[in-house]
Amino acid sequence: MAEKQIKSHDGFFKKIFSKKAEVKEFLEKTTPREIVKNLQLKTLQLDTTNYIDDKLKVLYKIVWVV
Repeated sequence: MAEKQIKSHDGFFKKIFSKKAEVKEFLEKTTPREIVKNLQLKTLQLDTTNYIDDKLKVLYKIVWVV
């Protein structure tokens, strides 16, 4: 059951955070303005590097580079 929940949760966030507009909106709404004003959100680039962990098997990292 826990593994299924992790995959479901993981899939949801992968889907949402793989969209540039969603990431930009999330950052603008959840990050202090002092920080956001110093980010160049127009330069966001998706980094989908995969990582392997013995305990958790495969972890997928979705990172937007500013």
